[in-house]
Amino acid sequence: MEKVIPTFYAEYGRYISRFRMIPSDIDCLIPVERRVLVIMDRFGSNHPVKSFKIDGCVTGELHPHGSAYGTITQLVRNGFASADEGSWGGIGLIDAPAAASRYTETRILPWVSKFAFEFIKFVPWEMLELDSEPLYLPSVLPLGLIGDGINSGIAFHKTVIPKYSKEDLAKRLEWLLINGKPNPPKKWDSNLSEDKYGPCIRPCKKDCELKEDEKNAFYKLLITGEGNIEYQPHVLLKNINTNKKNKSSIQVVSIEGRAPNSNFDSLRKAYEKNQLPLSSSPIDQSKKMDVKVYLELKRGTNSKEFIKNLSDKFLNKVTHFKCYMSDLRGTVHQTPIDDLLLNCYSHWKKAYLNKLKNDVLKLNDKIIEYYICSFIRDQIKNKVNNLDEILKSWKKDTSINIFNVDDENKIQKIKYVIKEENIINIYNNTSVKRLVEYKSTLNESLNKIKNLQNELDNLDEICINRVREIYA
Repeated sequence: MEKVIPTFYAEYGRYISRFRMIPSDIDCLIPVERRVLVIMDRFGSNHPVKSFKIDGCVTGELHPHGSAYGTITQLVRNGFASADEGSWGGIGLIDAPAAASRYTETRILPWVSKFAFEFIKFVPWEMLELDSEPLYLPSVLPLGLIGDGINSGIAFHKTVIPKYSKEDLAKRLEWLLINGKPNPPKKWDSNLSEDKYGPCIRPCKKDCELKEDEKNAFYKLLITGEGNIEYQPHVLLKNINTNKKNKSSIQVVSIEGRAPNSNFDSLRKAYEKNQLPLSSSPIDQSKKMDVKVYLELKRGTNSKEFIKNLSDKFLNKVTHFKCYMSDLRGTVHQTPIDDLLLNCYSHWKKAYLNKLKNDVLKLNDKIIEYYICSFIRDQIKNKVNNLDEILKSWKKDTSINIFNVDDENKIQKIKYVIKEENIINIYNNTSVKRLVEYKSTLNESLNKIKNLQNELDNLDEICINRVREIYA
């Protein structure tokens, strides 16, 4: 037992890390998020689909671990999918649960489909648990790093990952591609220059100010994958009209943000224990993704001092980020944000290259079709309409030039011997119109080969320009 149990426990840990809780070190998504997006993309972004239908397809085809509806609602809140506001009820409220999946409808947002699924056919697919699925989504930037707030999960490791804006991630990635990944400084308490360490991008939380809880915490996250960040929710002093006729108003403190993994229960409890100088209970008027809690102060309360004490005691929170990610084998390791950017980009670029190579193969099929159509057309002109007679007229071992992409991404001509099966397939499946238009088909194919070679020759520049387009 002493030998067997640790082995099984380790296997179980790798399974949980790879298939359940720890994000991938390529697209930074956990499997259920990726699976939901794959099914959503299959339904398209033009029309909303019943959430119950999406959930059923996910759990029935890809995810054998129960309902994925919680992930669907989270993707809506994180800006990867949209929902029909009339059907979703409380989906946008941070604390309120979403309406049941039988009532709600959603769809993937167009930018996500274009961003992450353009080359989805050209990445590895495997039958991991049920049906075949992609091992990662090929996007320029890690999809799981984009958004507002944090991403967290617990297996044998607890991972806490920041989210950033697309624009900031693209700027950081462009700098890394041009200058290379910087080495960690010898002393983190010294002043680090952007010339040497690149753009110092900050995690994104729209309703909070972010402060470094330690020197160079933003750079630490980028270079080591670990750092302490303090979230300071926005707090404003406002006047609210209480009587439209008399135009009377009261002064309230408006809390318009929330630190990650925090709530306002502590404020309510503090009020009930008379620990806060409030004239009434905190009023939560949250709408959609916005957080707005109003606190009416008792007369004579020093508002500035109250706001400072309230923020320090109840609102401001320090989050300790530690980015644990899982590779394709299920091995978990701490990963810097810079490594995630470069790893995702390299896999996306490889998928792009696979797509170009596949385009060459498709054009080869058209070129083979051209030569066979040309031969069949000539035979028809000579009043040879029978397939057997056409095959007899064909010179065996006839070869033509087609194309192949070598290891240096150069398109080379290679010899291809046309087989009888090729002629039979073309004869049975080609229309008269295709036979008439075969000349333009060949010219188009040869021109596309030239364009593909130009793309292959300038692949690095094209890929970097794709990164620049994100923040242009």
